[in-house]
Amino acid sequence: GTPKQAPIRYGYDDLTRIAAQHIYAPSRLVSIPKGMSRIPVAHTTDPYLVRHHMISMEPLISFRHNGLYVTAVLLTNTEPERVVLDPRDLRGKWLTGTFQHSTLGPAGSVSDSTSVYLISPQPFWEAYK
Repeated sequence: GTPKQAPIRYGYDDLTRIAAQHIYAPSRLVSIPKGMSRIPVAHTTDPYLVRHHMISMEPLISFRHNGLYVTAVLLTNTEPERVVLDPRDLRGKWLTGTFQHSTLGPAGSVSDSTSVYLISPQPFWEAYK
C-alpha cells in the first residue's frame, strides 16, 4: 500500500505568518492550509488587552490547528502619546504574541494601529479571560 503521510504540524511562526497573510495579503493570494480551519471569533472591542495603556483591540480572524488557536487582533492607540508594545504587557493566557509593528503612533496618526497575532491552547475569548 501507499505510505501514510505524517500529519502536518505548523509551528508558532507558521501560524503567525498564515494569520498575517489573511490580514495583509491580497485575497487572491490567500488560502487556508490543509489541516487548519477558520473559526468564528466575536469582533467585540475591549480596551484592556494591553496593560498600562489605553489601546482598543478587536479580534479580526482566528484559526485552529492541531489543538492551537491563532487570532489576529487589531490594536489601535487611543492615547495622545506614542506607545512601545511589549508582549509581557498582554493580558490573557497566550503561548506567544507577535506584533506586526513594535510601536503605535499617537491616536489619530497614520501609525496608530497595528496587529498582534496571539497563539493559545483555547479559543481567543477563553484565553483572554
